[in-house]
Formats: sequence, structure tokens, C-alpha cells
Amino acid sequence: MDVCILKKFNIIIFRNFNAPSVTNMAGIFLDCNKLASLDLSNFNISSVKDMVDMFYGCSNLLSLDISNYNVTSVTNISHMFYGCSKLTSLNLKNIKTSSVEYMDYIFYGCSNLKTLDLSNFDTTSVKNMNSMLEGCNNLISLNLNNFNLSSTYNMCHMFYGCKILFHYI
Repeated sequence: MDVCILKKFNIIIFRNFNAPSVTNMAGIFLDCNKLASLDLSNFNISSVKDMVDMFYGCSNLLSLDISNYNVTSVTNISHMFYGCSKLTSLNLKNIKTSSVEYMDYIFYGCSNLKTLDLSNFDTTSVKNMNSMLEGCNNLISLNLNNFNLSSTYNMCHMFYGCKILFHYI
């Protein structure tokens, strides 16, 4: 599938997208700035290790539900939602992130997110959280209840620009 073609669409629906041998989805929706709606239900990505820049620059994407993703093999989710400035709803409820080592800039510039629940993120392997939430200036509720920072060496600017964040668990 040519990613350049995807940039022309406002809505993309993947029904039963089965990619069990794909290991790299870095930038698959990179700069799809016209994309407002994306249905990734039944998206089989069980072997993917790299999701860097997956939704980077999807500046018109309003909501996204990836709660059923099997990401147990993924090691890098850096910049995953970088620049998704209109994103208001993001469901990451059942995401298992036990292998993730890099999540720097993951939500950078998600300026319309008001709530974010990362309580079931397993961060025991994460090394880099640099600028993770930088520019999330409308974030008012953030749940990091189970964050384990024992392996993390970089948290620079993690909350930079989160000016109205008042409910931090």
C-alpha cells in the first residue's frame, strides 16, 4: 500500500487488516493531514516492533480507538501521535506496552486532548520519555497510576506546556 495515496483521504477504514508478519509500521499514516476518521478495528499487528511516527502529522484526526491493539512486541512508539493537534479522544485502554523502550514525543503537540488515561501502560522497560506530553496545553486530567520509572533515564520536558493540567494521578 502506497502511503502517498493515503494522504488524499479524509476517512480510512481497514476491515480485518491482517498483517501478522509485518514488523515495521513506522510512518504508515505519516502526514495524512486530511485524515479526520480512521477505523483500525481488527487491525492485526501482533508482530510489529516499530510504530515510530505512525500517526505523525495527522493534524485533522479527531478521535482514535486502538484499545484492542496487540503491541506486546513493540519496542518503539516515539512520535506516534506527534502533531495530532485536533485529537480530542484517544482510547489506549488495553494497550500492553511491556516491551516498549522509547516513547519520547509520543503525544507532542496533541493540544486538544483534555483527558488521557495511561494507567495500564507498563513502563518498566521505557528508557526515554523526553517531551512525552509537551504541548498538550489543554490536558486537564492525566492518569499515570502505574508508571514505573526504574529504567527511565530521560524525562526532559515531559510535561512542558501542560499549563492547565490539574488532575494528575
